[in-house]
Amino acid sequence: MKNTPLWLLIICLSACTGPRIIPVDSASRVLPEPLVIRPAFDRYSLRADLIRQKTYSYINDQYHEQPVGYHPLGFDLGNGLFFDLNSNLCLDLGYLLRLDKSRDFTLKTTNYSIDGQPKKRQHFVVQAGNQLCTGSGRDVDEAATICRTLEQEGEQTKVTKNNKEDFTFSLGESGATFARKGKVRAEIVKTSNSTFRAETNRPFEVSMIEDQLTLGKEYYVQADDEKKEVSIFQRRKRHHKLLYTITETPTTRIVNSLNSNRYVVALDKNALTLSCGARPILQIQVDYVNQAR
Repeated sequence: MKNTPLWLLIICLSACTGPRIIPVDSASRVLPEPLVIRPAFDRYSLRADLIRQKTYSYINDQYHEQPVGYHPLGFDLGNGLFFDLNSNLCLDLGYLLRLDKSRDFTLKTTNYSIDGQPKKRQHFVVQAGNQLCTGSGRDVDEAATICRTLEQEGEQTKVTKNNKEDFTFSLGESGATFARKGKVRAEIVKTSNSTFRAETNRPFEVSMIEDQLTLGKEYYVQADDEKKEVSIFQRRKRHHKLLYTITETPTTRIVNSLNSNRYVVALDKNALTLSCGARPILQIQVDYVNQAR
């Protein structure tokens, strides 16, 4: 299946690496949420990569690396983790921001340059009733926007653009579907109380086995209440490789890795700042228009 084109803004992040692990005092840590497997649709595409799949090609005597596109359909794993049907594992920044999807809002994302200066061009998401608009510019009034309308009926949601159906998706306890032009392009099927199967061009299963959340054949996630951290592993023949540890305090979430992306997510009321150590990468701020519906 061709990578599904996203219909909302995707925030692309450069690798966040550094020479040292970010320390988190054990006394300030809070217990992680229970791990879950919940079919989900990523409506806002506010992500920070943890595991990004790649494709490789050999052209003109050179190897080229290309990131695999995000898929909007996937699994909410708890603790702000989202695993999509293209096997990309990300931090869901909207989840960490505690974004209230039932309210109208304007969400502004400011990206920062490598020297820590905010860029003038900003990205916007505006939700008003059943309409969702995205765009970019110096302010929301001048931003070139693309608007879509979401109409929900039972478990199914129809998304229209320019008065034409763009795609539909459905979410339920037994699974989820993504369809375009009346044809199902991807599907999640519940096969047991603890297992879901992703039906894509490369099918895989997500399952909970005792305290281990398995993501296909290559990755798994564990939550350790004693250490108050979530760990992400890659399976290997001789030993399993620890990729990340995630720890949380009342106002921050720290993602540590020995040789890959290293993030600090800081919350302040209706704002979230994502940093590489002390260097800001982006800030998301949400302004709500009304009370919860």
